[in-house]
Order: sequence, then C-alpha cells, then structure tokens
Amino acid sequence: MSGGVAGRAGPGSFEVLGGDGGVVLRLRLNEWETRFFERRIGVLEVSPAAFAALPPESRANAVLLAVAAADADGHRLVQAHVDVAAIEVTASLEDAGFRLVDTRVEFLTRLDRRTLPRHEAPFGTVTIAGIEDLPDLLTLAHEGLTRNPGFLSRYKNPDYFTPEETARWFAAWVEHGVGDPGSLTALWRVDGTPAAFFGYARRGERRGLPMYQSTLTVAAEAARGHKAQIFLQTPLFAAMPTDEFWVGQVTQLTNTPVYRNNFVLGRRLHRVSLTFFRRGPS
Repeated sequence: MSGGVAGRAGPGSFEVLGGDGGVVLRLRLNEWETRFFERRIGVLEVSPAAFAALPPESRANAVLLAVAAADADGHRLVQAHVDVAAIEVTASLEDAGFRLVDTRVEFLTRLDRRTLPRHEAPFGTVTIAGIEDLPDLLTLAHEGLTRNPGFLSRYKNPDYFTPEETARWFAAWVEHGVGDPGSLTALWRVDGTPAAFFGYARRGERRGLPMYQSTLTVAAEAARGHKAQIFLQTPLFAAMPTDEFWVGQVTQLTNTPVYRNNFVLGRRLHRVSLTFFRRGPS
C-alpha cells in the first residue's frame, strides 16, 4: 500500500487499486502498436470516478505506481486518453512525465440510410475504392497527412516517432482500409486525378446493429473546401449491408471543418478527450 493505493500485477496488465479495492488505473500492453513499432507501448486506462474519489495526496501515488510498473516492464512509451470530464487526472499525469500530444473529438450516431439525405459531389466522380486504387490512396495520404506540415498528430510527433515510422503508420491505415472486407473507402476523382477519400471500418456490433468507425479523411490541397467528407459518405452508406447501423467519427479538436460537418449532418457528440504520452527509460 502506498499513499492509500496499492498495485496488483495480473496476466498482461498492472492495476492500481484504491482503498476500497476498486480499480483506479489499469496498465496494459498495446499489442498491435508494440508489434508495428517494434518496441513496447503501453496504454494507461483511467477510471474517472474511482480516480476522483481518491484523496488528493493519493492521486499522484496512483500514477507513480503505474509508471513504475511500466518502466520495470520495459515500456518505451505509455499513452493515456483522458476524457475532458475527468480533467483532474491531467495534473497527476503531467507530474509523472506525461505530455499532451493530441486531442480526440468522437461522434457516435445511430443512422437509417432510408431516411438520410443524399449528398452528391459538386463535380468529378465518386467510387468505392478497390485494391487497384491503393497507389492513388497512398499518394493522397502522404500528401495530405505525412508530408503536410499543417496536419499534426501524435504519430507525427518527432519526439516519439521517426519520419519513416510516421509514413508506415499512415500507409498501414490506408492499406487496411482497402484490404479488409469489413472496411469501405470512397474515392473522389476530378478529371481522373484522385482528389479525396474517406472510409469506414466495421467494428463489431452495438445494440444489435453493425458498428462502423471512421478511418481517414484526406483531401488534396486543391480539392479542399468542398466538404468531401459529407458527400463521400452517401456511397459508403449505400454499400453497407444493412439499412440501419451505428457510425463513429473521430477527429481532432483542431480539425474544425470535420467536426463542423458532423454537426451539420446531425451527428451526436459522444466524447472529447486528451491524449498524453510518456516516454520510458531508453
């Protein structure tokens, strides 16, 4: 027991318990990112209510127990997503070496395509992308994300990832979008040139209906300002196997055009959160 909290190691995780025995923090390995970046990357999950119930002097001890476990287990990087409703967590994270690196604005909405308005491209053509379109999709992704100095992301932060790792990360997103049978990507071409793309990936079910999560939204510089994210969704919904489904949209707090589009479309704001990273010992 340390300052009213205690640590408990379990299979593949480490938990910090409060005085009542409830889980306050849970550290687990992010297995996919660990394999992709070839170094141990952990996720620190916070129970906001349990954390808020701790005495102030115990909060810092709780985070310190978790990061000590991460360091002992060889984690090179630990990430934490904190709901803005639990903003009191951030001070303890920062005291333990975490730094704010990104933001997330999440929308979650149940839709019925039979009642949705159709949105058409103002010009050009829109198709569902296939594997033959992969080179064009990758070109757009690297232009609009990897090499675009105006686009910021935790995966572009040079304090944590090399330029080569950043390029591989966004390429993997695109490749998964066209290679996964549960994913759909709509591609807009203007005069035969790729102008923008947007995708959804199947993420199981929610309340008995298919759940789709947005993947990437990318537009070439010359094609921006036409609200491609809105009209690219019409063919995606038409290609889904059921009339009713859930869609989740994730963007950054700084990406005002995207979440403004979501409000225009009547999407429901679900969560706003902050993403923190902490580097482990080299």
